[in-house]
Amino acid sequence: MGVLISTLYRIWAINYPPTPPKNSSAIRVGILSTAWINSLAIITPSSSHPGVTIAAVASRSLERAAAYAERFGIEKWYGSYEELLADPGIDAVYIPLPNGLHAHWAQRALEAGKHVLLEKPFTSNASCAQALVNFHNSLPEPRPVLLEAFHFRFHPAWRFFLSLVAPMRKDRIEEASAQFSVQSGFFKPNDIRWEFDLAGGALMDIGTYSIAALRDVFGTEPEEVLGADVRMHENGGEGKVDEGVKAWYQFPGGGVGSIDGSIAERGWFGLPRIRIPKVMVKGKEVEVKGSDRAGNGEVHLKRRTLTMWNFPGPHFWHSIQILDQHTIRRAADGLTIKSWAESEYKTAYTWAWMATKIQDAAHWSTYRHMLDQFINKVQGKEGSGVWISGEDSIKQMKAIDDTYEKARLPVRLARS
Repeated sequence: MGVLISTLYRIWAINYPPTPPKNSSAIRVGILSTAWINSLAIITPSSSHPGVTIAAVASRSLERAAAYAERFGIEKWYGSYEELLADPGIDAVYIPLPNGLHAHWAQRALEAGKHVLLEKPFTSNASCAQALVNFHNSLPEPRPVLLEAFHFRFHPAWRFFLSLVAPMRKDRIEEASAQFSVQSGFFKPNDIRWEFDLAGGALMDIGTYSIAALRDVFGTEPEEVLGADVRMHENGGEGKVDEGVKAWYQFPGGGVGSIDGSIAERGWFGLPRIRIPKVMVKGKEVEVKGSDRAGNGEVHLKRRTLTMWNFPGPHFWHSIQILDQHTIRRAADGLTIKSWAESEYKTAYTWAWMATKIQDAAHWSTYRHMLDQFINKVQGKEGSGVWISGEDSIKQMKAIDDTYEKARLPVRLARS
């Protein structure tokens, strides 16, 4: 009951956060598009940040922009993205446009001197990602900030989970898996995710989370895509758009990682199915040196499995299980003498420093944590230390490209 109550409270707090007065030096942010994600990803999180003001919104329809601005209390609105970027009163932009437009408008924003918070996936493909990062690096210092908006990677729960994984890296991870799906019917038939020309597909949407999770878990890049199975969307992109994907990757040290995701998850008889997202890391069996549990001629072995439930949205609820499977074996012939399991569960909703600086951190969603680090970087302040570099975003896009190629599907293209 206590878990349910705390979860409900966090849901309420995240949607209705405190609204402190804005600083006189608050960063003025403009939003390119009126996408539904804006409220969750930038508008609501910024309301609790004294250093951020949502100052403008742009759409290709002036009427739509005006209605959106009135709905969310945004002071300026524009009927084109170019007009917003030309506004000298805008310091930074958030870009949640369709995937195929990310590279073009991120570069346009950087050219205009705006800091850029760019929705994932970073671009349509690795070549576009490399070109965008090269352009960003070519700008004179102090250059604008460019960040891929991979929100879950900024949350303390994910960082805590990775701290548990860290001792298992190099050659102690046997396998890892990341599962994240959305039930069939969640995205409508006319959703941009079904458009190949807009760089749509499950791997570009849900799959990006799972691939990023595996890369973080192993702390390195996959050496090879071992296999990739896709389920195609019946009407998407003339047979080029995937609605579900499973893939397997070989990582350095011998570990194998896998992803399983869908943006139209179905169960029996084609009915929508809901699965709790999770990341599981299974370690190799290792000897417990100096154990007092093993007698003469016996060895004490331990295998650790770490599982994090709801890794994409840990701010609402999450659970991290630490499961240790112990085995006592006879050294001479490997016969099992005894075995038992030890399990504990952990959560991490705040950073250590937040306990003393923030009275109630329940409203800090993954997006709020990400926004905080973005603004810290813009203002040259020290933050949590979590960041996603341009090089990281390039490697992420390469893993996506390699997966599509293994599945014999075309790499996604960019548009202007």
